[in-house]
Amino acid sequence: MPPFAPKTQSSSATKARKPSVYPKPEWISDHLKGPEVTLNASLHSVVFSRLISLYTRLLGESVFDALCHLPKQILTRKHITQIHPNDYQTQVILQIRVVQHISSFRLGQPTRIHCRVLPSEDPLDLVFFMKSKKRNFMSGSYPEGRIFWISGKLERFLDTYQINHPTKLRGPSEEQIEPVYPLAAGITSLKLSRLINLLLNNLTAMPEWHDPKYTYPSFCESFRLLHNAKSDKELTPDSKAFQRLLHDELLAHQLALHLARQDLLSNEGIPLKTNSFLAEKIVKSLPFSLTPGQEKALHEIRHDMEKGRPMLRLIQGDVGCGKTLVASLALADTVDNGYQGAFLVPTDLLAQQHAITLTELFEPHGINVGLLTGKVTGKKRKVILEGLAKGEIHILIGTHAVIQETVTFKNLALAVIDEQHRFGVDQRSKLVQKGGAPHLLSMTATPIPRTLQMTLLGDLDITTITDKPPGRQTIHTSMHNLSKINDIMQKLKDTLSLTNKAYWVCPLIEESATSDLTAAKERYESFKKIMGDRVAIVHGKMRPQEKEDVMMAFKNGDVQLLIATTVIEVGVDVRTANIMVIEHAERFGLAQLHQLRGRVGRSSAQAHCLLLYEKLTEIAKRRLHAMRESNDGFYLSEVDLEVRGGGDVLGLKQSGLPSFRFYPEERADIFANILRLADQDARHYAAQFENLPLEKREALELLLSIYKKDSPERFKRSG
Repeated sequence: MPPFAPKTQSSSATKARKPSVYPKPEWISDHLKGPEVTLNASLHSVVFSRLISLYTRLLGESVFDALCHLPKQILTRKHITQIHPNDYQTQVILQIRVVQHISSFRLGQPTRIHCRVLPSEDPLDLVFFMKSKKRNFMSGSYPEGRIFWISGKLERFLDTYQINHPTKLRGPSEEQIEPVYPLAAGITSLKLSRLINLLLNNLTAMPEWHDPKYTYPSFCESFRLLHNAKSDKELTPDSKAFQRLLHDELLAHQLALHLARQDLLSNEGIPLKTNSFLAEKIVKSLPFSLTPGQEKALHEIRHDMEKGRPMLRLIQGDVGCGKTLVASLALADTVDNGYQGAFLVPTDLLAQQHAITLTELFEPHGINVGLLTGKVTGKKRKVILEGLAKGEIHILIGTHAVIQETVTFKNLALAVIDEQHRFGVDQRSKLVQKGGAPHLLSMTATPIPRTLQMTLLGDLDITTITDKPPGRQTIHTSMHNLSKINDIMQKLKDTLSLTNKAYWVCPLIEESATSDLTAAKERYESFKKIMGDRVAIVHGKMRPQEKEDVMMAFKNGDVQLLIATTVIEVGVDVRTANIMVIEHAERFGLAQLHQLRGRVGRSSAQAHCLLLYEKLTEIAKRRLHAMRESNDGFYLSEVDLEVRGGGDVLGLKQSGLPSFRFYPEERADIFANILRLADQDARHYAAQFENLPLEKREALELLLSIYKKDSPERFKRSG
């Protein structure tokens, strides 16, 4: 071979060649695995993307989940050819030529790319904050001498204009109007928008389930309009597209409710003779008389249980109104008829409290009350299960342990669920299935706005107790600025005694770099310095046994001040606690504030609630003033709906009301109006569902399937 001949590499040398350290500047675009996309398909099955795991983590598993991830705003970018001071802090599109990479390997220092804006040749830096091992990526993504179209916010550092982490575009007209999505690491709004439009453009055609009178855009077109909105106004609840999707969601929910109720009521129930001799004896043994509200509630329950169909009733009323006693008398009627009753509660502590109360009521009359929680194991559990199966245990009180497969009743006729919103649909359904269509009585201490009761709880008959037992005093509620906190802490220390206990609620557990709220642990440490072992702390990150030990110490008097998070919101009954302090009360919603206040005022002693605040917005001011002016939870729930209308503030989570994907924050009026329309439609369709035209029925069944409410076992409501 001549000395000047070019060298050739062997095949083995070619295989051994290392890949370039610079990745390709443009990755392969996301694409579909097939020609059509269905809403219920998983993203994994229809989309090919290197980011698929990131997409599913952010959006959810299905195509429908992805489409429901709506933009939070619309960003309008301005195309500029030279930098002007008026463009500072605005979103721009510009063409740049890469001049030089300046990499700093000092910790915390960014990589800078010096560029020139075309055609003006104005200087501009592109700035990237990244780990040092990824810095070489920028040399491959923005090679020196190359020209690119980019977009981003124009900022300035010292005398140099710059754009941090710009978005690379394909041309000058691309993405001048861009949807801005809630994002996660590794995904940009641009990537997400392209993925969602890829799904929308290949979505299978959908049938129409709405009446033409609504003049809505189609289901798929509504998603297209929102994801490709041209302004923020088009994303608001005032848009027809948004209202269409909200109506769809509410129609699916209400239709499933009414179909489930029809299904449950079609079963043959267990008619019971009520106003039993046992219930009479229990009432006569009480040191007080039933309130008019309790008597009315008991009358409505007995009227239901006498029928030949299952009772589906919810008792709602403020803490201390006597719901548990009413439920106990219904259980007495059940036992007197020769049947068993179950009382399901969310926590071990609450189960023990109810076990003590019901044992005092029933054991003097020869009625066996059993307690079953996760802590009851071994021989004790075996004895409980055998007694239950033989009918020797008449009333079983317990937690989630009651609904396990190994728990068998001989003849369950009444299931009572306390704090019903703390149990999932499947859990409530499993309890009902332990009997031959038993009666169901649910209870909640979170008042639900009257404007929502007949719709969101349309599958339940509702009993409301508005009065309280005689002797209970109104809780005195006051507002105090946090600047006076040291005086309040000292006065509280001096006030506490063996017969006088207090809660102090903080919104966070630990100090946070992103929040200025006083943490529960910090407040605990400050009180411990002045009160020693008389103070304790409880929060949601503690193990169940730890929480229970602290609560029992507080109840028994070993602890007089309990520093807590909202873990004490429900299920805590300490009669000697009559002071509630809520720090940063302006950060809580009305429903939550009312629940927290309900932890005190459970005896004839005067109770106090102190609302500590720092800065008050107009909405926060109205909430706290409403708390100060009224102890009526039903009034407060209406104020909450009127003032804010937000899902969390309204108390949807606390009250057991469902959360909705398209809940219009700040627009409770639109929600209530469309909910009313959806409920009217749902009642109409449910009443004649099997006789609807095939095309209409199949469309509605598809709607139920999209919202995963097509399975009776999955959605059937038990409270």
